[in-house]
Amino acid sequence: MEAHIIGIADFANLGLNGTINIIGMFNRLFSKEFPAIRSPAYLPTRITSGWDEPDREYLVSIVLLGKDGVENWRSDSQISLSRAAQIYPIFTTNTLVFSHPGLYEFRLLINGESKSSLALEVVTIEEDNA
Repeated sequence: MEAHIIGIADFANLGLNGTINIIGMFNRLFSKEFPAIRSPAYLPTRITSGWDEPDREYLVSIVLLGKDGVENWRSDSQISLSRAAQIYPIFTTNTLVFSHPGLYEFRLLINGESKSSLALEVVTIEEDNA
């Protein structure tokens, strides 16, 4: 089985004929103050099963980890996947809170096993006093 986080976006949905629509992909957030709040964000993923994998249920999770390894956010979903299939689950966050600037990591897990990760950098911007 292969599983990937496609990106972090302002919006994503499934279109006609299995296409995936993604608007405003990013890997960096800017904030003047902390904690910084981001709401919402979309995390489109791609999960592909092989011919040798049986039809079954999977627990698919995405977690957001801070640089200290602490889990800041989590979303879990049960999916059914048949042999030689490809699906595009989209995870949506309501509110993400970033306590400090630095690197964060979204991690995609299938039945608790890490399959993919994507870094998100949260950056302090200075106020323009001009």
